[in-house]
Amino acid sequence: MHKTFLFGFLIFNSLVAKADDSLLTSCLHANDKGSVGMYECYGKYSNFLLAQQKTTLSEIRKSLNNNGPSGTDYKAALSKLDSSQKDWEAYVNNDCQLRENVFGEGNAAALDSLDCLIEHYEIRNKHLKFLREQFFH
Repeated sequence: MHKTFLFGFLIFNSLVAKADDSLLTSCLHANDKGSVGMYECYGKYSNFLLAQQKTTLSEIRKSLNNNGPSGTDYKAALSKLDSSQKDWEAYVNNDCQLRENVFGEGNAAALDSLDCLIEHYEIRNKHLKFLREQFFH
C-alpha cells in the first residue's frame, strides 16, 4: 500500500511540474524585455501558482466540511489543514526573507525572491493536489 501510494505521488508530481512549468518557460521565451521581462514572467507565474493553491485549498476545505467515512474526523482535519497552511505561509515568508537578507539588494535579488516563492508554491501545490486527488475525488 505504501509503495503504491509513494509511486502514485511521484508520478503525479512529475506530471504536474511539467504542466505548470511550461507556463513560465513559454513566457520567458516569448518575452524580450530583459530582466524586466523576466521579473514580469516570474510575477505572473507566482500569481498563477498562488491562485491555484487557493483553489485547491478551497476544494479540500469544501470536502472537509462534509462528514467523512466512518472512523474519520473531518472537522479535526479541517482545523489541521488551516493551522498547517498558516504555519507553512509563515515558514515561506521567513525562508524567502532569509534568502533576501543573504542575497542583498538589486534587480537579481527581486528575481531570487520570486524564485523562492515559486519553489515553495510548486511544492505545496503538488502536495495539496495529491491530497485532494487521493482522498477527496
